[in-house]
Amino acid sequence: MIPEWSSIVDLCKKSEALNDSLSSLPNTICTTISLSDKFLSFKSKGGEYKKVKITCNRDWELLAFPKWVIVSRNNYDEIVVESTKNNTSQKRIGEIEVGCLGEVKKITILQK
Repeated sequence: MIPEWSSIVDLCKKSEALNDSLSSLPNTICTTISLSDKFLSFKSKGGEYKKVKITCNRDWELLAFPKWVIVSRNNYDEIVVESTKNNTSQKRIGEIEVGCLGEVKKITILQK
């Protein structure tokens, strides 16, 4: 059975309208975020600094980190992590979370 010409034209119009609406969506839907390191280790004495490069095609943010580290963002799309002194005999383990438009990456940190 051959479809009527008018139904083919209607289908093409609907397809064009869908493509137009999709092309107007912002490019922020697709994001890629990567980390130069996924694991950091610190000595118990504290005062150590480590940097992790964050690469993302959109603006990213620091979401969470343990209280026993000081974390800041520099002008080179890096986070700078400073350990504080561990006054206990226990190892400390935590995570730093970095996000970009709903995608979250984690850096595991250990202090001996």
